[in-house]
Amino acid sequence: MAPYLNVSGKDAGRMPTPSSSLKSFLTGLIDYAGLFPPAELPLIEAIEHYRRYRLDADAWMLSRFIIPVSQLAALTEHIDVSGNNYFDTGTAYSVLGQDGQNGPGFLKGIEQDIHTVRQFRRSHGTQAVLDIFEVRLPASDQAIDDVIGQASDLLLAGGLRPFFEVAKGADWQPSANVVITAIGAYNRTQPPAPIGFKLRCGGVVATAFPSPERVAAAIVMCRDATVPLKATAGLHHPFRHYNDSLQTRMHGFVNLFGAGILAHVHGLGLQDIQTILEDEDAGHFTFSDQMFTWQHLSATVEDIVRIRAQALISYGSCSFDKPRDDLSVLGWL
Repeated sequence: MAPYLNVSGKDAGRMPTPSSSLKSFLTGLIDYAGLFPPAELPLIEAIEHYRRYRLDADAWMLSRFIIPVSQLAALTEHIDVSGNNYFDTGTAYSVLGQDGQNGPGFLKGIEQDIHTVRQFRRSHGTQAVLDIFEVRLPASDQAIDDVIGQASDLLLAGGLRPFFEVAKGADWQPSANVVITAIGAYNRTQPPAPIGFKLRCGGVVATAFPSPERVAAAIVMCRDATVPLKATAGLHHPFRHYNDSLQTRMHGFVNLFGAGILAHVHGLGLQDIQTILEDEDAGHFTFSDQMFTWQHLSATVEDIVRIRAQALISYGSCSFDKPRDDLSVLGWL
């Protein structure tokens, strides 16, 4: 067993096939981000990995391939030269937009990105599914609700569902509050909640990992504002654990999505959510055909399906092997 997988209880991890609640919890959970650190694979190697994963028995856990808009042309060129069809197994893409230094520059970049996406779609027809757009907001003097509103209008008209991340270097708590509030206000004019918030949960240095308090705050703010949440980075493993090479604790994707689901079902406050996020014992998390349970709190399969579809969308990971290998070690897959 991996050293960070702490399991208590004699029945922990004894599951020959995924239960109904685990299947609902994990379905389409992982967006493959092999292009990004720490994996940082070349484009063709990453897309070949993704295509192979799509053919595996665990492919039901996999969602979109995350690609910077700047690399779409290179992918088209490779397809044209090699003749390989990367869409024959149902490939869908989440496009990572370019950053902007200010409001006007950001919106101009959005228009350019939409144009690039349209060119890609024209080259590959209806087989090319590009439907999610992830982008970091600028540190703008312009009111952020105006920037989010204008960008969302452009992106939704272009067939792209945006997920906005706070500006780099911003004071996270107040910035996230402003951004999530603005997204929620926009969504109330465009039901059902078409745009979302992107939460960064780690990186390649210890300081990139947010505290459990910050993650809990994001869950609460998004829930209360009816804002869908998408996570990224630092979620390679199911449970929170200490990483020796980074010398910090990393968040677990079961902790994060489990806490989010239970927060929605039970209306949990910050402290309870934080406790779930900090729990490093896999034996406290159980999945049956009827429900997912942490300690004394449970969510039905119907709850999980609804919340995953509406509120807790997916997370980006540069590895697909690490999450599923850990789940196999636990006996969950």
